[in-house]
Amino acid sequence: MKSCIKKILGGMSLTCILVMSSCNDDAQLVVGDEALPENVPASVYENFRSSFPEAVDVTWAVDGEYAVATFTAVSTRSAAGKTSVWYGLKDAKKKMQSQTVGFEMLPEAVRDAFAGSEYAEWTPQPAAGLLTRYAAGTVESIYVLRATGASEGAAAKEATLYYTADGVLVKSSVETVYDESYRDLDADYRDWLPQTPPDYVAAFVNSNYPEAAYLYIYVGREVTKVKILDGRNARQLLFDASGNWLSTQTQLHAEELPDAVFAAFRSSDYADCRIDNAEEYQTANGAHYYLLTVKDCSGKKHEIRIDGDGTSGDEGDEDTPALPDTDGNGNEDDGNGNDDGYETDNGTGYLAKSEIDAFILQRYPNAAITDRDYDEKGLEVELSYNGTKITVAFDLCPQGYVWTGSEWDLDIRHASAIPAPIRETIDGSYAGYQLYFLKHIETASGSNYYEAGLKSAQLKQDIKVKMDEQGNVLAEYGKH
Repeated sequence: MKSCIKKILGGMSLTCILVMSSCNDDAQLVVGDEALPENVPASVYENFRSSFPEAVDVTWAVDGEYAVATFTAVSTRSAAGKTSVWYGLKDAKKKMQSQTVGFEMLPEAVRDAFAGSEYAEWTPQPAAGLLTRYAAGTVESIYVLRATGASEGAAAKEATLYYTADGVLVKSSVETVYDESYRDLDADYRDWLPQTPPDYVAAFVNSNYPEAAYLYIYVGREVTKVKILDGRNARQLLFDASGNWLSTQTQLHAEELPDAVFAAFRSSDYADCRIDNAEEYQTANGAHYYLLTVKDCSGKKHEIRIDGDGTSGDEGDEDTPALPDTDGNGNEDDGNGNDDGYETDNGTGYLAKSEIDAFILQRYPNAAITDRDYDEKGLEVELSYNGTKITVAFDLCPQGYVWTGSEWDLDIRHASAIPAPIRETIDGSYAGYQLYFLKHIETASGSNYYEAGLKSAQLKQDIKVKMDEQGNVLAEYGKH
């Protein structure tokens, strides 16, 4: 069961530790008495040792079509965090590397961009991240930093910001941290692995943005979302399930707004507000408008929609993104799904943004909504429910929002929060490990499960174990 995560003794020479059943590149690598995770070719390890001869404290894991090595370097062992490298299982080539860098070591353009952003008054964490991607047509380096806002009682806001080397903000997300001792510090960078775009995406980008580089691609059941960097503009493209372009969202600085749009803002009721964010939207049926997020003197945020010609403007819901205009009338789609009659597998159907709160409160009576977090993929709503934190996730499709699942953060400090079948599995199969988090995952398909985080000081390993509600182990993952 635990063969998926193996310790590699970095100080040993390659000739001493490699034992292969044949000279074939696909032969399984053996290190001492232990083998690498199944399906990892020996050529991956050879490439890894060639690139990182100083690597120590190495652990390996298989993540889909990638082999992932996580390690520290001898020269920086006491000063830096972990480094992870993703290799393709098919070609044994390095695809992406993530490493820890100090905030002060970030490029000046990145630090200047942060200082001029809406998060400038937040406190940046000393450790930042550097993603290096190895594929033609992609951005080579992405810098990741976290910043913490002022605490509000027991909760604090934390932003994760992604910048290019020349200071272009290409992605951001904000979450609420309720208990720092339960904070998950491991960032999930899998979405940033270089990908080959679908043919319909490549054709559209080559025709409209021939010099653009791909940031990341998300192919969902109903919509494909593509983030590109076109010069200094980050653009998000939406395509439907048939590959038809739906809309383009472009991130702008306030000084990049057309004169007519800026004039409309200056003549609005919010002329004295500060523009924190500006986005341009263009849709397949000809709609063209701008969304401005502004902050008034009290710190409250407002959202204003202004048409491309600057002739109209109105206030939107606070912190609410616009849905793509797909109904053919030039108006924002209300996302209620009535036009096509489509319903999701769990029968909830598409939700308009105004229906989300009612859906949540019907599913979790007496829950208190404490935070909302929008990004390019959809919406996460955080709840406080009988003392438990729940994160409710929705995907954003052209027709509206779809509930995809909910994640319960169980408080393991109370034994009653751990179901008996889960406790029996941990005590029986993972006696040498300590439980440090437990989540209960509800899914739209009804295949609910638990995810446990386990640590072993003796083995120096962190693992995650997925179990069904009867305590049967479904999967085991290395933490990287």
